[in-house]
Amino acid sequence: AASSAHEGPAAFAAADPDDGLVTGSATTEVAPGLNLTQFDRFDPAGWIRGDTLAVDLGSKVLKPTYLSPGTVSARTPLSQQVARAGAVAGVNGDFFDISATGAPIGVGIDRGQLQTAPAAGHNLTASITDDGKARLASIFLEATVTLPGGAVKATNFNSPVLGTDAIGVYTPLWGASGRATSVAGAARVREVELRDGVVTATREQPAAGPIAAGTTLLLAREAGADALAVLKPGDPVDVAYAPRTDAGNIAVAVGGNEVLLRDGVVQPVDNVAMHPRTAVGFSADGRRMWLATVDGRQADSRGLTELELARHMKSLGADDAINLDGGGSSTLLARNEGEAAPSVRNSPSDGGERLVPNGIGFTTVPGSGKLTGFAPAPAVATADADRVLSGLTRHLVADGHDDTGAAVAVEPHWTTSDHRRATVTRGVITGHGPGSVDVVAKSGRASGKTTLSVLGAPVRLGTSTEQVALSAAGAKSTFKVYGYDADGYGTWLEPDDVKLDYDHSVVRIEPSGDGYAVTALTASGATAITASAAGFTTHLAASVGT
Repeated sequence: AASSAHEGPAAFAAADPDDGLVTGSATTEVAPGLNLTQFDRFDPAGWIRGDTLAVDLGSKVLKPTYLSPGTVSARTPLSQQVARAGAVAGVNGDFFDISATGAPIGVGIDRGQLQTAPAAGHNLTASITDDGKARLASIFLEATVTLPGGAVKATNFNSPVLGTDAIGVYTPLWGASGRATSVAGAARVREVELRDGVVTATREQPAAGPIAAGTTLLLAREAGADALAVLKPGDPVDVAYAPRTDAGNIAVAVGGNEVLLRDGVVQPVDNVAMHPRTAVGFSADGRRMWLATVDGRQADSRGLTELELARHMKSLGADDAINLDGGGSSTLLARNEGEAAPSVRNSPSDGGERLVPNGIGFTTVPGSGKLTGFAPAPAVATADADRVLSGLTRHLVADGHDDTGAAVAVEPHWTTSDHRRATVTRGVITGHGPGSVDVVAKSGRASGKTTLSVLGAPVRLGTSTEQVALSAAGAKSTFKVYGYDADGYGTWLEPDDVKLDYDHSVVRIEPSGDGYAVTALTASGATAITASAAGFTTHLAASVGT
């Protein structure tokens, strides 16, 4: 579970690493100083698929940003947090209280302002300082509550759980989640409400609902509750809090649970449990950082142990690295240059984005808005999209962009490096003969290119499934149509190249990405689906009900 700092049994084995065989790797630019690399690898333990954002913090275009829903105890898909911040890329962040409040367990800092913090425990962070240095930093809470009779130490700030004898400080930034679970099992509890430095209410259990603007709450248990028990409405109370660290002035920080690398040395971490992973690495000089995810719990990616993750981060160039929340939380978003918005680039193991409390990402400074280049690519960026069969087509997007990578809408002039292999018209490339071909988008002095593989003419068709089984009216599923040349090489076919015949009273079939979406229109029934392209046909069945 995401609330746990460990997702498997603790064990360390210094086995010799086998990096395996990288079967595919592609790097694209997100913005100046920020690249996305996606790779597939096979080793004796199975397949691994990963994504890495490599960041040059010397870039004048990039700005680090703390990703969140806006309050500490709220959870939303990371894509919403990225959109809220206007970020061009980011990864999920801290472990969190998954079964109760939803709040991060460790430290969070946004634009230098403390969001959440424990005094001790879960103090490791991935941090970026005001002067643009990425650091593995330990950050602690320095908080004092000055009562009429003297000062006491507060132990937590907007934290999901208070330990024995603790005093927690809560602000409106906490959000809507209740605080009763924060003091679950406490022998004695005291909550004190402050406004403008004066006690306005005291109670023996935390109140429900969000904290009103301009209000600070002190929530305490056992000895902490005893210290606050003397307070009554009208008493003056001063609360002061700040992060404490030797890493300098922190601009952005998210918490993690394990140091994977320290000073270039792999640490003694778990080498048993394989899970989806998220990690952040830092160069020795703090000028570069890597935000990485590795998929897991899937047929095409087994996940990594913490030890394997440490070695992976070191192979990227990291000197220090920290493990962030993994499992179903692992999520990485990025745009390509010229794309209007970032999209999820990894494959979350839950089948979609998990609701998470925070993350770390990057925005860009405002761009010129003037066209400086293109980043042409297949319109649907899925497996084998960079292939096209002779006689058939592939749709492309030009993705014009300015000096920061922001989208600029311009219709380019398209050309190919060899018109005998392929031609392109208004962003649709048609294959003519086998071989590699460069496709160029150009307007004025701005240009960009991508490379596609033209396969031979199709000699047979196939589908991703033999039968689409739908449970009842309204149920949905998908399928793809593939074409294969005489050498056995293949790719999915654009819906524009395929003609479908089927019983329209049983199902509705609509183009969807690199295939088709099927919706049942009746409670019970069946139909054959015939797909035709390039003079060939293939068949599958669709059934509804039992």
